[in-house]
Amino acid sequence: MSAKQKTFRVEYKLAEIKKIYHYERDFAEYGLAKKDIARGRFEVSINLGLDGVKGMVTFKIKADYAHPLGEENIQLFGIITSFNFKIKYFKRTFKTEAPDKYNIPNPIMINFLDIALSGTRGMLAALNTNPSYANFYLPVMDHIKLIKQLKEQTNKS
Repeated sequence: MSAKQKTFRVEYKLAEIKKIYHYERDFAEYGLAKKDIARGRFEVSINLGLDGVKGMVTFKIKADYAHPLGEENIQLFGIITSFNFKIKYFKRTFKTEAPDKYNIPNPIMINFLDIALSGTRGMLAALNTNPSYANFYLPVMDHIKLIKQLKEQTNKS
């Protein structure tokens, strides 16, 4: 016997896209050559915010491209972005029995995360001026696993 699925229509808009911070450093200032910077990697952190009063879901993404140099990592370029999604009828659609807790289905959250990550990638492409950095991309991530982790963290707070 299969569980009864609830289907409903969700209306939302991308209420705000914000570049909070962007930086770019010249790798030559650290004694690195163009071929050296390929050894770097992206460090990405994602925070999820839910505001039931405003009916908002917010993804804040921090992405830094760091290169190992001795004992430390040199951050060559990076960005912090914020994407705010306003959901119509947020409380009525997602409210649970627990106070100030909401149950937003994973497919919707994955869609929002896709938009936020794609937007962050686009901002990096537009804002980075060093052509040597054009070949470095935010890594592909398991969105299902990320959403599960973000929801668990959000429910703990």
